[in-house]
Amino acid sequence: MRLNIKCRKARCKPLLTAFQRTRRVNWAKSLLAKPVRFWQRCLFLDECAITLLDASHQKVFRADGEENLPQHVRPTVKHCPSMTIWAGFSEKGVGEIRILPPNQRMNSQWYNTILENEVRDTLLAHFGTLKNRFQDDGAPCHRSHVVVNKRHQLGITALEWPGQSPDCNPIENMWRYLKGRIKTLNPRTIPELRDAIITVWFNKISQEYCHALCTSMPRRLRSVINNRGFPTKY
Repeated sequence: MRLNIKCRKARCKPLLTAFQRTRRVNWAKSLLAKPVRFWQRCLFLDECAITLLDASHQKVFRADGEENLPQHVRPTVKHCPSMTIWAGFSEKGVGEIRILPPNQRMNSQWYNTILENEVRDTLLAHFGTLKNRFQDDGAPCHRSHVVVNKRHQLGITALEWPGQSPDCNPIENMWRYLKGRIKTLNPRTIPELRDAIITVWFNKISQEYCHALCTSMPRRLRSVINNRGFPTKY
């Protein structure tokens, strides 16, 4: 009898403590009864670092002994230039985007200006009001006093979100899709990378894809509960 078991690469998932798993399950249960339209009225937000040269998992067709030919290698650098972007989407489609200067990391000052501009403009464009909810993770810059005060000043409500839970956040799928489409444009300089980000974000991501991600939330919640808080397939 063959078990059809093969040696496979282990998937990388966040390490979850018993406390974090319990919190994930309780959080999922608290929202499971929400109808799909609840998530369709939510704006999903996050920042993402995009590197100029991505050497991961590129495949080439070559003969034996040709592995070191220039056309069959992917160049890497020790300190690859990168750009951090902030963006959001809802069931209505993609929202505004902020591209930080090269190698600049997100902090509370940057995030505060994003709340005043990109978040505000996207909420108004998608829902016609700031009295709506949005999702971001528990990164320190998202929960600083100046950011919390700015949210209250604007009247924006942030959803509670458990730590170590990228599988619960559909914007992680958005980042993978975005990076994949950017790679096809093969940007080689920072200005080219910036242009590629803008082109893909506003022209290559459909409203149907955004709709599908938002409506996946009930399935994600059920997976968290069924897995007892352990990482899910998402």
